[in-house]
Amino acid sequence: MKLKFFKKKNKAPRKYYLINDKSNFLIKESYRSIRTNLMSILSVYEGSKSVVITSPETTDGKTLTVSNIAISFSQLGNCKVLLIDADMRKPKIQRIFSAKGEMGLSDYLGGFTDTVPIEKTKYDNLDIVTAGTIPPDPTRLILSNNFARFLEYAKANYDYVFFDAPPVNLLTDAVLIAKQTLGCVLVVRYDFTTKEGLATAKNEIESGSAELLGVILNHVDLNSKTYKNKIYTKSTYNYYSYEYKESGDNNA
Repeated sequence: MKLKFFKKKNKAPRKYYLINDKSNFLIKESYRSIRTNLMSILSVYEGSKSVVITSPETTDGKTLTVSNIAISFSQLGNCKVLLIDADMRKPKIQRIFSAKGEMGLSDYLGGFTDTVPIEKTKYDNLDIVTAGTIPPDPTRLILSNNFARFLEYAKANYDYVFFDAPPVNLLTDAVLIAKQTLGCVLVVRYDFTTKEGLATAKNEIESGSAELLGVILNHVDLNSKTYKNKIYTKSTYNYYSYEYKESGDNNA
C-alpha cells in the first residue's frame, strides 16, 4: 500500500489597506479626524506623546487601525512618529509594512542586541520597531528594565509613539504598557464587539491603573443607514464623529 502525500495549498496573502495619496477620500478623512481628536486629547501633555492601541478581543482591527493612525500622524510633516509592534505573541506589523524584521522589540528587551532595532518605512517621518523573535514570556520582557530604557529612547527621539498591544481581555500586556505611557485607546468592531466585552476591557484598563483615552468604532459600513462612527473620550465624555470603512479581508 502506497502512502500519498498532498501538497498543501498556500493561502493567498492577506491584503492590508494602508492609507496613501490614492486612498479613498472618506477613508483618509476618517484617519485625519481621529488624528485631530487624538491630538486634542494629548495636547494637555507636554513633550513626546506615547499611546497604546488595543482592543477587547482579536479581529477587532486594531493593528490596521494603529498602522493607519501612525501614517496619518507622519503626514503632518512636522513630527517624527514611531510605531511599535508590542504584540509579541502574534505580531503583524512586519508583514503589513513588508519590513525586514531581522531584529525586533523582543530581541532588544531580551538583551540580544544593544541597538534599538529601528526600521525606516516608505512613509516620511514614520519608523517602526517589529516584534522580533517570539519570546516564551513577553510579559516578563515588558516588566524589565530594558523596556523602560527602550521607552525612554522612543520618547527622546520621537514626537508620537504608538504601541500595537495584544487584546486587553486576553492578556495583561496592553495595561502594563499603558501604565508606562499616557494611556490607551480601544478599537472596537461594529456589530462584533459586545457590550459585555467592552465593559470588561474598560474595567481591565482602569483597574490596572491605566488611563483610557478613547474608543474607536471600527469596521462600519458607510452604506448602512444606521451607522454612526464615534470616538469617545473619557476626559470629556463627548463623542467625536468620524467616517471609516475597511475594504477587503483586513482585520488585523
